[in-house]
Amino acid sequence: SNPLTRLNKYPYLWETFTGLAQNADSKVYMQTPYAIPTKQMIERVGMQPHVHHEMITNSIQQTPNPMAFSGYLRTRDEILNSGVSVFEYVGNHSIHAKSFVIDDNLSMVGSFNLDARSSYLNTESAVLIQGSKFAKELEKQMDQKKESSAVHSLKNSHIERKSTFKTIAIKVLSKISFLWRNFL
Repeated sequence: SNPLTRLNKYPYLWETFTGLAQNADSKVYMQTPYAIPTKQMIERVGMQPHVHHEMITNSIQQTPNPMAFSGYLRTRDEILNSGVSVFEYVGNHSIHAKSFVIDDNLSMVGSFNLDARSSYLNTESAVLIQGSKFAKELEKQMDQKKESSAVHSLKNSHIERKSTFKTIAIKVLSKISFLWRNFL
């Protein structure tokens, strides 16, 4: 877990996750409702090019948090350029799970989002579970969300289907969210 102190916490969970991801042999599979890494967080990831990285997160239609999604929307290209394939969930409701599977044998489940707030401000916790039986079951549950998701990658990018008020408002917020990013 991260420390119980207020503000400016040492990012133990971020370092744990990135350390595990950097040592992956074949796959890092992530599910998080909020993915808003800072430039420093992206630079510290250091992903291995032979490892397949996938992330499931909410779509603009399914997000329950427009402010957080606007931050993600602003950083999505950086996430894609880092080599992560992104799947935006468009099914019923929204996802709120924070789960990670590495190499079909190591799982991490907890309250940790892939964002600066979870890394440096909040007191988050997670459990590491070693074993292929749990990892396969967790991956099966994540795959169900992935099947109801639109894919984004460097080669293939999904275009939002609707221009609703929510979509327009979030896109406008994403244009000004750079102000918050400069402080993290």
